[in-house]
Amino acid sequence: MASTPDNDSYFFNAVEPSAFESDFNGNEALKFSTVYTFSGSYQNTKIHFKFTSGPKTGTTYSGTISGAGYNTIITLNTPTGKIVLTR
Repeated sequence: MASTPDNDSYFFNAVEPSAFESDFNGNEALKFSTVYTFSGSYQNTKIHFKFTSGPKTGTTYSGTISGAGYNTIITLNTPTGKIVLTR
């Protein structure tokens, strides 16, 4: 789905990808090698998920979704600051 300048990638696999509301499972791939899983949901422009593996297990990220398709931007609030993901 998206990556940070650090080449970390986040992948979201929504149950209902075309719906305005859905649960999803996903993973964070650090430097394209180490992978951690998370699960969560989105509703309209709001998104939140919790890590289910790795050192961030139990950590929740939440934020907003703007744009659509290849112009999607997800801004996440994390315990250590803000992350902006682009597609």
